[in-house]
Amino acid sequence: MWVEAKDEMIKELRKRKSQKEVFGDKEKPESLKAKETFREEEWEFQFAWDRHATFMNAQSVFPTRLSRQLKK
Repeated sequence: MWVEAKDEMIKELRKRKSQKEVFGDKEKPESLKAKETFREEEWEFQFAWDRHATFMNAQSVFPTRLSRQLKK
């Protein structure tokens, strides 16, 4: 909602798919180690103009919704 500069962008990780790789001597379970590797990531980008537009839309809709609630 708060925009500081017109070129501001927020990058948020939405989903990450990972896989574990096991390595070591399979005959000695105590020597086995696992390493997590990332195969796929899904990101969401929010640009300043989009966040500002969403905020302005919410501000314009609020009075109408409030008056409807008060009439009930």
